[in-house]
Amino acid sequence: MKIISFSWTREAIRNRTKTVTRRWWEDSHARKFKKGDLVAAYDKNPLAGGKKIATIRITRDPYRQPLRDMPISHVKREGVPGVETVEDFIKALFKLSRGRVPYGRDPWVIEFEYVDEEADDGGNEEEAPLFKASGV
Repeated sequence: MKIISFSWTREAIRNRTKTVTRRWWEDSHARKFKKGDLVAAYDKNPLAGGKKIATIRITRDPYRQPLRDMPISHVKREGVPGVETVEDFIKALFKLSRGRVPYGRDPWVIEFEYVDEEADDGGNEEEAPLFKASGV
């Protein structure tokens, strides 16, 4: 099962209010995610001791979108506390990332929904080889 970590917005994942995320992934990585994929949502990178906190399903193939074109409807769906406008979101993003957001590259947008653990198809068995192969 693929993994996405949500360290900045882990509480929004836990309470299931976050349903979209923006990532500055390499194209080759982003293209691995497809509509319908089940993904393990972690509270931080599993190689740094992160724990699975939810299972999500990608609801649309990931796509690139300039931050300035972010729809206002995505602001709340991003799950960043105290953020109500696109401008607020961009400011919060740069503050949280400590300026490490790549300039000149549009982020990938990943839209998703939550899957009840019973409907997870037991996908966790695929996680063990990932950790074993990485020495964790």
